Amino acid sequence: MMFFRIRTALLLAAGLFPPLAFCAAKGKSEIVLPFRNLQGEMVVTMSLHGHKGMNFIVDTGFGTTMLDASAAAAAHVKVWPLTSPPLQSAAGAIPLTQCAPHTRIEGYGLRLSGNAVVGDLQELQKGMGIPLAGILGFDSLEQFPFLVDYSASTITINPPKLQQGIEVPMEPPIPNEFNGPIIGLVIELPDGRRVETNLIIDTGSTEGLALHAPFVERYGLQPAAEAKTVSELTYGGAYSVTPGSVRALLLGDQRVEDLQPTYTTSAVGVSGNKRIDGEIGYKILSRFRIFMDAPHHVVVFEPASREDAALPTSVLP
Repeated sequence: MMFFRIRTALLLAAGLFPPLAFCAAKGKSEIVLPFRNLQGEMVVTMSLHGHKGMNFIVDTGFGTTMLDASAAAAAHVKVWPLTSPPLQSAAGAIPLTQCAPHTRIEGYGLRLSGNAVVGDLQELQKGMGIPLAGILGFDSLEQFPFLVDYSASTITINPPKLQQGIEVPMEPPIPNEFNGPIIGLVIELPDGRRVETNLIIDTGSTEGLALHAPFVERYGLQPAAEAKTVSELTYGGAYSVTPGSVRALLLGDQRVEDLQPTYTTSAVGVSGNKRIDGEIGYKILSRFRIFMDAPHHVVVFEPASREDAALPTSVLP
């Protein structure tokens, strides 16, 4: 039997759009964005083009900020056709338009303006049960360091660097394919093999570890025993995944277990990318405070307290 789960990630921004302009209010070097945790999604309330109380998902797995077409029309945002090809999601191509460069997204001292794209988010809104004005992609945050703290339900822009966590280099963007946060980590497969992977830090994924079809095929991975195919709901519609089996993710001296991995069953969009092996989502990310600094190419994972952690970790032997 098929059932649907929410997932806002798994889309290539393709590096075709200039980043948004980022402006912090004068006198505020540190900006704190409170968010609601909705089914593992970070939802912030901002204003769009002067219209207040608009919901946005913060999704580092999507490189380009995207507005919902209906919300953009209600806020009188001007749009025009894109000359670039449609973006590709795991569920297929997504037709988009371009919004006017003076379009503004504002709140808590943060001001964004520029080259957001506009598409239809109606199915995603139905699945989440709330109206959505859009998705704040990685381009909305990448110009400055920021800290995601699930236990405090906050995103802090320009915070001090975490001193006690595990530091991991952030890989350079993949030209014309993906400009979000990618890190190289080792995965321990069910048969004990340890393999190096390139993984997206994906705050738009409600899953733990999601592995792409080419990676699954390359290492001959099989679905978990009695696994049933399920449908994930994303920007472009629904696509299928199966529960997988992976022993651990190795992060510094931490052996992260109970990953609840999924395998994408078709190589469409980012799921077919052979240079990005998968995504790390909420069920793993929420075990840490995560400091991301794209300008200096570094990510720091600070383990959360045991009470706050969604799933356990253990120290490597």
